[in-house]
Amino acid sequence: MSYQNSLKPWVIYRRLPDFQRQLIERFRRRPHAEEYLKVIQRLDLDGEFEIVYDITPAEDHDPASVLNYLARSPIS
Repeated sequence: MSYQNSLKPWVIYRRLPDFQRQLIERFRRRPHAEEYLKVIQRLDLDGEFEIVYDITPAEDHDPASVLNYLARSPIS
């Protein structure tokens, strides 16, 4: 997740067949996402949408590299 995306953790997804989903928009605050959801539900009556708090870790974050760094660091 990029820094810009981490500033907007509330995400509206459109539900698709076979447990797939399509990202519609990201928001900083849940009330903003809820208001946007109301609008798109009025425009697309057949669509199924959900609001999710996205806490996906950063793409460049590798837990193994953190453990290697900690193993090499002297404890003071």
